[in-house]
Amino acid sequence: MCWMCAATGQKAEQPYEYITTQGTLKITKTLYADDGTYMSRTRKGAQRVIDAVSDFAICTGTIVKPEKSFVYSTREGEEIKVRTMEDKESGYSHYALKEIRSKDFFRHLRNIQTAEGRTSMLNVNMYDGTKKEGIKQRQERNMRIMKARNITGAGAMQVLKVVIYKQIIYPAQFAQYTNKDIEKLQEKIDAMIRKHTRMSQRLPSDIIHTHEQMGGIGEAKIDDMIHTEKLIMLLQKLSGEKKMRVIANGAIGRLQEYTKSNKNTLTTDVTNHTDDEPSMWLYSLKEWMEYRNITIKTNRQHADEPAIMDICTRKTDRGKIWQWARKEKYGR
Repeated sequence: MCWMCAATGQKAEQPYEYITTQGTLKITKTLYADDGTYMSRTRKGAQRVIDAVSDFAICTGTIVKPEKSFVYSTREGEEIKVRTMEDKESGYSHYALKEIRSKDFFRHLRNIQTAEGRTSMLNVNMYDGTKKEGIKQRQERNMRIMKARNITGAGAMQVLKVVIYKQIIYPAQFAQYTNKDIEKLQEKIDAMIRKHTRMSQRLPSDIIHTHEQMGGIGEAKIDDMIHTEKLIMLLQKLSGEKKMRVIANGAIGRLQEYTKSNKNTLTTDVTNHTDDEPSMWLYSLKEWMEYRNITIKTNRQHADEPAIMDICTRKTDRGKIWQWARKEKYGR
């Protein structure tokens, strides 16, 4: 893959530019094992990169599967094609890569999302016609299996830790699930715990998450587990190498723009007057941080001039003012 990176890098003359107030990052590819995503500002540039991938694959005997590849572009134009060679006698074959739409679901690593950045806990139809089971349906199936068996309370807690939590937390830390969706999932888990521990209906579910020394079960909530992982990831990016810092600061800048604020959104409450934004990875994390009174101070430079929601400090009708500013595209 390192050789192919060098080969494609020479042809990537028009890399995608991720522009933020903290710097501009030129991105040509993201790679993990044998999965690669290549980016370009233009369709012509994308075709040149695909040609480089094709040439490298043919010369080294690497197999490229066009049916497992696709293209997403915000601009219309000629089809982007990949060139393969099955054997010397057959010669070259050209395949037009399938072009997906902004609302089509695709899979990158284990994260299933659309080009708009939206994810879903429900079953989804993928861009190629296949269906993928959502977290919600998968956990409902697991709980039905547990319900059909005579599992003790201790056994149920082990299944939670070994199976269910792992199936939820890993994809959720990369996805854009809203906190309302996570809360609904928590309610189903609480109901399962109550059943298998034979908890009295008179006891509130808060007992499940109360510390053991205070008479509770001491089970952590999944929103805390998910957002703790996301918080660690954000801190690593903010203190990491320059590329990671630019990406993290770009996410913060996008949250500032959405909330109409020029203040440090990681230390200022901004979700109490705004709507859920399911296409924004940072939004649900920030909502949880405000609930848990967690703030992060950064060296990020902020605009001196306050934005509209920085001036509007009254709590009454703040949401309506924000909605008006969004609708009229006023200010930041």
